[in-house]
Amino acid sequence: MIEPFGSGRYLDFTAIDEIKGMKERIDLTLLKKGEGIDVKLGRGGIREIEFFVQAIQLIKGGRDPAIRERNTLKALERLVEGRHITEEEGAFLRDAYTFLRTVEHRVQIIHGRQTHTLPADERELSAMERGLGLTPSGGRTLIERLEETMEGVHGIYEKLFYEPSKSLEREVPRELLAVFEEAIPEDEALEVLGNCGFKDQRGALAKLRLLREGPPFAHYSMRARVLLKKIAPFLFSRIVSSPDPDMALTSMEKFITTIGARATLLSLLAENREVMEILVDLFGTSSFLSRFLIEHPEIVDSFITEDMGRGIKTREEMEGELEAALEGEDDYEEVLNAMRRYRNTEILRIGVNDIKGRIGPEDVSLQITSLADLCLQKAFEIAWKDLTLRYGEPLTGDGKGASFAILGMGKLGGTELIYGSDLDVIFVYSREGETKGPKVISGHEFFAKLAQRIISIISINTSEGYLFKVDTRLRPSGSAGPIVTSLKAFTLYHEERAQVWERQALLKVRFAAGHRAFGREAVGLARELILQRPLTREDELEINRLRMRMERELAGEDEERLDIKLGMGGMVDIEFTVQLLQLRHGRERRHLLEPNTLKALGIIEGEGLLDPGRCSTLREAYRFFRRVENRLRIVEDRGESVVSFNDPDLPRLVRALGYRDGRTFFRECRARKEAVREVYREVFGL
Repeated sequence: MIEPFGSGRYLDFTAIDEIKGMKERIDLTLLKKGEGIDVKLGRGGIREIEFFVQAIQLIKGGRDPAIRERNTLKALERLVEGRHITEEEGAFLRDAYTFLRTVEHRVQIIHGRQTHTLPADERELSAMERGLGLTPSGGRTLIERLEETMEGVHGIYEKLFYEPSKSLEREVPRELLAVFEEAIPEDEALEVLGNCGFKDQRGALAKLRLLREGPPFAHYSMRARVLLKKIAPFLFSRIVSSPDPDMALTSMEKFITTIGARATLLSLLAENREVMEILVDLFGTSSFLSRFLIEHPEIVDSFITEDMGRGIKTREEMEGELEAALEGEDDYEEVLNAMRRYRNTEILRIGVNDIKGRIGPEDVSLQITSLADLCLQKAFEIAWKDLTLRYGEPLTGDGKGASFAILGMGKLGGTELIYGSDLDVIFVYSREGETKGPKVISGHEFFAKLAQRIISIISINTSEGYLFKVDTRLRPSGSAGPIVTSLKAFTLYHEERAQVWERQALLKVRFAAGHRAFGREAVGLARELILQRPLTREDELEINRLRMRMERELAGEDEERLDIKLGMGGMVDIEFTVQLLQLRHGRERRHLLEPNTLKALGIIEGEGLLDPGRCSTLREAYRFFRRVENRLRIVEDRGESVVSFNDPDLPRLVRALGYRDGRTFFRECRARKEAVREVYREVFGL
């Protein structure tokens, strides 16, 4: 649908500078004229109320269409409803606007022409006072009321248009401002940087020059250069106070280089001190979020929204937000970009609340898994609609509608996703048949195209990045098998050819997206297939053999290098222990087949299959390792689960985990790993 142009998708704070400049030119003109009180164009007059309203509409109207209202009084109501201004501000400006407009009309009646300046004659002023319901006083009462009203209006106007700049200037210490002086000798600048905690003073000085002047060869407008010079000292003062000044300055340099001469983003920073503080805080604590923001600088405007402070959202809330983000998008590429923008904003929200300590690793996993499920479901709906338009609806042999499901496996199935996790999936459909539409194809061909389209929607790189990477290797016959399988073929494979590790992998199965009723049917069947044969001692030894091979070939541990996932006593030990007990006792206790490791461990303890002390050992170790894995991802931006005693970044990691030093952290890691391996050997009977 075509809408009036006015507000962009992203918050545009350049509007503040433009409107401020316009009003300052008006003020200069009035000053030259030297006339009396101008209720429309003067300081705190009607125009300041209108400019205040219009600035907020231009800045935030792209995200909040409800505030796109031309009538000033109605717009004020909408701004209050949208919580863009306080109720007190809205009420004061509404009353002030009504009063000033009334005064303006009275002035025009007295002068008999289009003017906004109060008359100088006391008799005319008294007449105006009577018309306004005030006691005639030769203008004293009216002028007092006007001055009080217009001063209040200007105070609100000034808070939006001038306070951010004043606040920045006040808060930068003089000794830090000195570093930005071009005349400062290099040795003095290096000394200041050393005193500020920078390890690489010369590198920091070079980066500061870029922060002050902008990247070389960037074509900066005059306004962009002014904005950069305005924010650079404040950014530097916050970098000095960050947990890791060198890391924060390096990331800030890359961020400024990435945004280049985009005055919109520079203006957003200049007008929002809180955004700069959050940005520097993240740049000094999280390599993952730093890279994320450098790759997607435009989403920095999401720091202004209230959503950024919400650690937990329900799947339904996310679904409603994604639908709103996609509303009005008809072009296929724009739909993909809108999905990615939403995903990027959500990953940033989750990461910010994680790094701030508002949510824990289990909450992080639930939030990312809900986001992944939602993206898969939306990808399914888009692909299904497109393919059925082209080929018609797929039918089974008896003429009924065929169904399709995406089954989550691995961390997706266990609701244990972390930052950067791939989505392990299996695509299944109900029964063979063919389509009924403009171009008839077999059901299998239709569902193969559907699966490939879903993978493309999720994984293809657009200008906004990708949603998730998809891994389909856990399907029947692995990479050698077809991308999609019928439920019948899926059943035959697991009945006749599946190895014990494939039965073990199926313990993680969970419906993720597609046709819900069929998906639940497929999950129920998968669990029956897991338990169709009793677990033999040979099966148990085969599972242990596979585990030892993973440890030997993939972990690569030594005295100074620990793998908390694949190494001895790591997370995989805990998962294999839980899964062995599920396979061993699941035939008699079907409710043991819970894909989430910690929930499954709780059921095992409740059934008395492992004593509480052993369960506690596994549970606490698993939470400990998940927390370390989480911090490796978000603090260090590492995909592996390895910690090395000689790693120069180890102090930052252990500080984020709350430890005094690396030696204390390593000691706890080893103790937990040894305790887990003891339980593993006991359960496996080794």
